Amino acid sequence: MLILLDIDGVMVPANSWKKPEFHDDGFPMFSVQSIRALQKIISETHATILLTTSHKWVYSLQKWRDIFKSRGITASKIT
Repeated sequence: MLILLDIDGVMVPANSWKKPEFHDDGFPMFSVQSIRALQKIISETHATILLTTSHKWVYSLQKWRDIFKSRGITASKIT
């Protein structure tokens, strides 16, 4: 399975009236509901994540793995 994953508005809530919270790594926090849903899909299907976000060019694949891991998402296959 392949998951086409955007970050803004999907993993990071898009609330124009509220400034996003940031993690220690300097990247915005993911919503708890999004983390749970994504981790469940990955656990059950061993899906590959294809990042479709404009942020994908800012960080290396290893950094993306670290971002996901620090938020409780085990995603070994990220492209």
